[in-house]
Amino acid sequence: MDFDLQVEFDYDAFEQETYEAARVIFPMLQRERSDETFYTFNFDTGQLIQ
Repeated sequence: MDFDLQVEFDYDAFEQETYEAARVIFPMLQRERSDETFYTFNFDTGQLIQ
């Protein structure tokens, strides 16, 4: 069997929303964890089937 799954997705809008959310969340994390030093902040995702 061969599946051709296609989903319309606005990657540009998703990128913008993710960036805006990170700009809000990162300072919140810094305040909550003021006893720690942050050098980087990143998002990690896995495969959908995992």
